[in-house]
Amino acid sequence: MSAVCTILFSILAYVFIVFISQLLASCTVKKLLKKITETAEYLASQKQYKNSNIGLDLVNLKTAQAKREKLGFITKTVGVAEFTVFSFLTILLIQNYQTDILEGIKIFSTFIGSWLAIKTLGNYQQWSGPILGRACFYTFIIGTFINIIFAILLGFILFGISLI
Repeated sequence: MSAVCTILFSILAYVFIVFISQLLASCTVKKLLKKITETAEYLASQKQYKNSNIGLDLVNLKTAQAKREKLGFITKTVGVAEFTVFSFLTILLIQNYQTDILEGIKIFSTFIGSWLAIKTLGNYQQWSGPILGRACFYTFIIGTFINIIFAILLGFILFGISLI
């Protein structure tokens, strides 16, 4: 296969998988956050929860959703950058650690853990609520893992294309 075809296939694979990943992550997160909001509204309307923190959590959740709607391009940009970095990291680790796969997995795991720690600290206020915080945190983790899994898949595909 010529170099031009390899480059074109690589670009098409990248664009297609980034699109699918972002679409899947976005739809999943939106659906989960909608369910969390509906649950919070239901609980806030119940008499037995009137004196709990559910009202404050609901206000914080709606504020976070409003921010997400206005500043959503930032999270999409970070998602694409995250996707690109993890894809190329996968390719580099495959190339450099073919003989010592466990060392490559160790480096990759360390990188993923560090990245998740940075993202978690950056969004701590959003999910520090006593009632809805954990649900929002799990939604965040699911969206991030969808992105990382597709990035790893793309890394393997691009590495495979480069061998042709």
